[in-house]
Amino acid sequence: MKALVLAGGFGTRLRPLTYTVPKCLLPVNNITILEHQVAMLSACDEIFLATNYLEDRIREFLSKTDLGHVVVNHEDTPLGTGGAVRNARELLGDSFVVLNGDIVSDCRPETLAACAHKSVSCVLATVPVPDVSRYGRIEEKDGRVTSFSEKEASNHTPGRINAGIYYCTKKVFSFIPGEGPSSLERDVFPRLAEKGLLAAHAHEGIWHDVGTRESYIEANCTLSKTAYVSAPDACVEESDISHSVILSGATVRHATITNSVIGFGARVEHDVVENAIVAKKG
Repeated sequence: MKALVLAGGFGTRLRPLTYTVPKCLLPVNNITILEHQVAMLSACDEIFLATNYLEDRIREFLSKTDLGHVVVNHEDTPLGTGGAVRNARELLGDSFVVLNGDIVSDCRPETLAACAHKSVSCVLATVPVPDVSRYGRIEEKDGRVTSFSEKEASNHTPGRINAGIYYCTKKVFSFIPGEGPSSLERDVFPRLAEKGLLAAHAHEGIWHDVGTRESYIEANCTLSKTAYVSAPDACVEESDISHSVILSGATVRHATITNSVIGFGARVEHDVVENAIVAKKG
């Protein structure tokens, strides 16, 4: 089985961290998101990364790690989630897994594959969340996705959402626009659902979307089972830290840090930081 990781995003909601580091190389519990995903995709013999933004940093990382079955698939311009799948068509074969680049989960692709049958083009993993307002809701019946509800800022109800993990057959390519950027979520999946070609698998295990400061911190603290996560080479002295992440090379002295990320090489001394991302000066 082959897999495509959609790693071309700009990571805008995690700036300034992602001005210099692609989102897939940010650490969660001191292991990069990409390495978490490779472990999740252990059943896949080849993993392609759809990349554009900061691609050189990803290539540099791969050259220094033992991930020989992970290959960059370059995009000249950002193609969106649908365009990225189309761009990798010749690499993926008759069936394959697609994974959003900011997901950390224990959902196994072989589990999704087991839900597939001849009458569907794609199996989409769903997960429960207490508040669907950030994501939009998925409606399903008898194992099929029937509709997608758009994000509603005022809808703070629980529900099941798209987990960003898909098992696809080659039939999905006929639903992807033939050129330019496109979106699986907006352009492809609603059409598949209308035709009854989109199956759903309810995942109940570990799942984190680490695309925002809040969710990035939550993933770190949940997986580490600690009040905060600090890189091995970070310097933390006489500080009160809760629900935060201290990244590599950072220094925190005589400070209070709450719900924040202290970025690579940043320094916080004799200060209070709340609900923020602090980057290295310069």
